[in-house]
Amino acid sequence: MKRLFAFNFDIMVRTVALLLLFAWFTRAGARIGTVQLAANLVLEQFVLVAAYVLDAFAFTAESRVGMAFGRGSRSQLLRATRLTGEFSLAAGALFALVTFGLGEHIVALIAESDAVRAAARPYLPMVALIPLVGMPAWLLDGVFLGATRGAALRNAAILATIAYVALDIALRPWGAAGLWWAMLSSYMLRALFLGLHWPGLMRALAKQPLASEARPA
Repeated sequence: MKRLFAFNFDIMVRTVALLLLFAWFTRAGARIGTVQLAANLVLEQFVLVAAYVLDAFAFTAESRVGMAFGRGSRSQLLRATRLTGEFSLAAGALFALVTFGLGEHIVALIAESDAVRAAARPYLPMVALIPLVGMPAWLLDGVFLGATRGAALRNAAILATIAYVALDIALRPWGAAGLWWAMLSSYMLRALFLGLHWPGLMRALAKQPLASEARPA
């Protein structure tokens, strides 16, 4: 029970950190102006839809990695990570292509204001990159959740949020472009910080009781 509560506390801290990141992003858009704030909210819909799909593969990774970790099977864990990673990469690439090709038309369907459409248009390429750049962060979230590595998830989210805020402040002279570059960087940084915990995950797996490697992942 102590481990269960500790894990859930870590996940709560992680979630709060990420909520603060997005709250800061919204506040930064409002600082630029109401038109840019509205444009950012339109562009965020692309990110949210991509997140729903990529999270589905992360949920699969959670389940498969959890079973592999419980069995102490390195091969099954690596296979589960590779397969879900391949599907995540394909989905991220598809969303990037759709955003690049149809982004302006989708923005026009969502936003009625010409000013909001014009404010959103220059940042579609950066938004299109988020599913590709953010894919490892979403996938590793699933991997570490499945392995119940709450501290790794907590620390990565806190560090990514702090780094994002620092980047946003540093890139303020770039206006809205700096805001989106900071957001894009936050996904890369979260994946990087989670990746730093990968050796520890492998060491923890090695301590698990050995199970048959013949069972399918």
